[in-house]
Amino acid sequence: MSTRAWNLTERGRNLRERGDMLAFALRSAKRGWTLHRQAQGRGSVRLFSAPFKSATSSEKQRLDAIRKQGESKRRAYSLEQRERQSRPEVQYILQVSDDAAQGEAGKGSAGEEDPKQLSKAVQAAAPAEPATAGDQGGEEKASGSPPEPAPADVYTVDNVTQAQRVVALLSTRYKDKVYACDTEVADIDVKTASPVGHGKLISFALYCGPDAHFGVGVANGSRQSKIWVDLLDCDDREGIVEVFKPFMEDNDIKKVWHNYSFDRHIFGNEGIQCKGFFGDTMHMARLYDSSRLTKGGYSLESLSGDSKLLGEKASLFKKTSMKEIFGKPNIKKDGTEGKLVVLPPVDELQQGEETRGKWIKYCTLDVEATWQLYQALEGNLYETECIGDGVDMAQTYSNLVQGRRSFNMYEFYANFWRPFGSLLTDMEHKGVLADQDHLAKIEKVATQDQVEAQAFFREWASERVPDAKLMNIGSALQLRQLLFAGALNQKTSEAVEMVRVFKVPNETGFIEEGKKKPKKNIDIELHGLWGRDVPSPLPVEHTTPSGWPGANTPMLRGLAGNQGAAKRLLREENWDLTEEEAKGHGLGTAFAAFGGGREGL
Repeated sequence: MSTRAWNLTERGRNLRERGDMLAFALRSAKRGWTLHRQAQGRGSVRLFSAPFKSATSSEKQRLDAIRKQGESKRRAYSLEQRERQSRPEVQYILQVSDDAAQGEAGKGSAGEEDPKQLSKAVQAAAPAEPATAGDQGGEEKASGSPPEPAPADVYTVDNVTQAQRVVALLSTRYKDKVYACDTEVADIDVKTASPVGHGKLISFALYCGPDAHFGVGVANGSRQSKIWVDLLDCDDREGIVEVFKPFMEDNDIKKVWHNYSFDRHIFGNEGIQCKGFFGDTMHMARLYDSSRLTKGGYSLESLSGDSKLLGEKASLFKKTSMKEIFGKPNIKKDGTEGKLVVLPPVDELQQGEETRGKWIKYCTLDVEATWQLYQALEGNLYETECIGDGVDMAQTYSNLVQGRRSFNMYEFYANFWRPFGSLLTDMEHKGVLADQDHLAKIEKVATQDQVEAQAFFREWASERVPDAKLMNIGSALQLRQLLFAGALNQKTSEAVEMVRVFKVPNETGFIEEGKKKPKKNIDIELHGLWGRDVPSPLPVEHTTPSGWPGANTPMLRGLAGNQGAAKRLLREENWDLTEEEAKGHGLGTAFAAFGGGREGL
């Protein structure tokens, strides 16, 4: 029997497509095709047939459609995940002889076989049990636990038809809901570039509460209340964006964000002018508690883990950093793992088979945490009375409170801060005129000042900690070691190590004894500025989200005091000051921590 073969991998959105393929195989069996079932590490379909012309026109279209589906990597991943969860993974091989194919044309309806008999014939052709990994000739070995699947409560949108159905629900049945929105962006360095005109939107998520449902049916008994829109592995990126545009630009549909400024500009880069701005949880949290700069700040990671704000929900919705979830140790030249944790590009995380499920979970947990945070902050602000500085708020803004005697902080936010937050993003979008020539000149001056200041600090610190002359001043961990050795973690009561070894670039070209060439990196040993075994006397006023003493900009400013104050007093040799006098001169907390006097300056 001579045959011509082609390989075709069916990549379906669900198991129904696999059923369609098998139904096609059963229909084709009456033409002399033979179906074999073989064990394989991946769910796939391989068809061995006579020339393609032997199939009917409709079957050609079916095969062509399946072939196109097979070109999508995402569909391959989706099908593999569902196959693993539902049944042993098998490979189907369909063969047809030229004789059978040629004889099919003269066969009428009277010669068609009973589908039940065909089904029995197909089952008889399949082995009773799939082969084990060892029976596959070593081509595909078992590889540990399977990747984490996407959460069952997430509805993924990756084509225009799905987008149209979801937007119809968003704009009708659930129009009165408050939607939390969040974006994921590639090709941007937020430390050096503004989101205005920079970054590529690769996905976004929407959530309006647990009672909504956007799926078809109920997957695994779970309502699909979260929407995740994939703009990388999708059929028509521009088409999907265009479908969601009316929803995002509808001023009557309420939308809340965490750091609205960033997400608004990212959507703006796609031609979508976001409207319906109803709240920024970063601004609301600052209004509710302006002291959080010393308690981990206003990041979503810090706020979503605050049990005082979210109660028991904090353990469910706390954001985990990307580096903690997806970070991997760098691989050294000798093949061993290094200490440095690196993060793959976000587009790789979204498309990778091993990381896609975790990535979707990460994205949708962010948007759910934002929604929960908004609900909590709205309630807390409502319960907090707004007291004006010498102003009777209820009387002054009686038109806003409808004759009530109180004026709460949420009303203050809704009437003043919220429109101001939107105005700020308008200003960011338009930009601010600046004298670029002048900026270029003062940049050179500032850079030189920075070099001199760093050299002065290293020289001073190395008198107390010898290896400080080689430290990375920009490293918060190394600064923490100098300033807070022995200080306690505010959440776990663990202590900062008294002495710690850090690996830093060998910028001086130091060559170890017995070596001929300098190493790329060298080890330095850092301890507290007050002595190797002396705990830091500095009070912990700022902490990281995980509770460690923070060596951030606000902390360093408080330590140093007003710019130039210490230098001026040194030049004047005026250092015999009491703590009150030191504060009056603009000195920071370092003056008392280092014993006052000249040492304190």
